[in-house]
Amino acid sequence: MPRVKKSRVLFVGGGRRVGLARLFIERGAAVYAYESSIDQPIADVAKEVLVGLDFDDPQCGEDISAFVERRNITHIVPLMDEATVVCGGLPGCIGPPADVAMLCHDKLHYANWMKEHHPDLYPTPSMLRYPKFAKPRFGRSARGTKILNRPETIEMSSAWVIQDYLEGDEVSVDVFLRGGECLGGVARSRDRVEGGEVVESRVLPAEQGVPLILDAAAVATDLGIVGPANVQFRGGKIMEVNCRFGGGCVLSVAAGFDMVALALGQKTNGPPWTVTHGMTMRRYHAESFR
Repeated sequence: MPRVKKSRVLFVGGGRRVGLARLFIERGAAVYAYESSIDQPIADVAKEVLVGLDFDDPQCGEDISAFVERRNITHIVPLMDEATVVCGGLPGCIGPPADVAMLCHDKLHYANWMKEHHPDLYPTPSMLRYPKFAKPRFGRSARGTKILNRPETIEMSSAWVIQDYLEGDEVSVDVFLRGGECLGGVARSRDRVEGGEVVESRVLPAEQGVPLILDAAAVATDLGIVGPANVQFRGGKIMEVNCRFGGGCVLSVAAGFDMVALALGQKTNGPPWTVTHGMTMRRYHAESFR
């Protein structure tokens, strides 16, 4: 009987994604990590952590490729928006091409794309109505976002993206795409968030979640995303799309949507998926010593 090649997965920019790494390990994969420093919690479970270059370094892609070749890496999992762009053209990347990754990363280009292709789903701001929501064009984890209660000069700056300020609950939808087809999705609430990462979440009932999943799948498919995507809603509008595993995707996996097995190309029990609606996730702090 031929020996099955073990998956070797490189997490890129996933320093705190210990829970996700454990899901890959449980499915038989060896996890490696490419990080800015060795002082990252992922070191507790990874076989090796490579201290690499900044993502804006022109040599970063080549540096990752060299490590991939040395360690016979079979799958690359970018876990930051900048990492999706750098890894987009690399063999074995579980994600879209670099141009699609940049479209999602550059919030101004994404806003223009949504206004052209899905204007009904994007929170385009009214010229004279306030408050408005402002975020840096290349920001992440809600850093630097502002609520504008009156006109400000940043509304004219290409360094900022302005959206309509929406009331209502925040919802994340995890989807996975392959060959231009969405293979499934889970809609989950963002009940409590710390530093842009969800720490309390709940899988929404089907009657609430399915319409959001259909909208998320349509947008992600039209964008040309490959692999996992995290689509963020508020007030029924799509605020942004992350073409990577979302921070709370471990809840979607636990509820029955095995995105990790899909990423590894393993046999799965779906689609269709049997999802446990109402399942909750609560994160807690743990210590990592170096």
